[in-house]
Amino acid sequence: MNGPRDAEGLITFVLKAGAIVAAGWALLVGILGIALSVPVRSLLLVWLLLVWSGLVGLTLIYWARKTSGVPSARRFALAMFVSLNLTSGSILVGAIHAGIMSRASALYVYGSAVLACSLIGAATAFEMVRRGY
Repeated sequence: MNGPRDAEGLITFVLKAGAIVAAGWALLVGILGIALSVPVRSLLLVWLLLVWSGLVGLTLIYWARKTSGVPSARRFALAMFVSLNLTSGSILVGAIHAGIMSRASALYVYGSAVLACSLIGAATAFEMVRRGY
């Protein structure tokens, strides 16, 4: 960051987009909670984890937008990798906490899939930004 204007821009971006992310996750978590008959307390933990991962992802995306060219592509790929892992991990932790799946299946079955999909997503994001899509 180069000064107070960049900090103000970051805060404005994260707050505006974060409100949209929080509302979207609240709607989705609420619908799934009703459909699966999950207690509200478990839903609150899942929602907080998802909002936190969304805010971290938004901050990283803002950071990636500050440059152009190949450095921007690398930054955006890193931001996507971290954001996808945090979001997927939050969903897995929520599923474990709600009793939908066991820790072993979340770790061994879905954990490797999350890592593989995050790598593919980061590579795709890198190529798209590098080519200017």
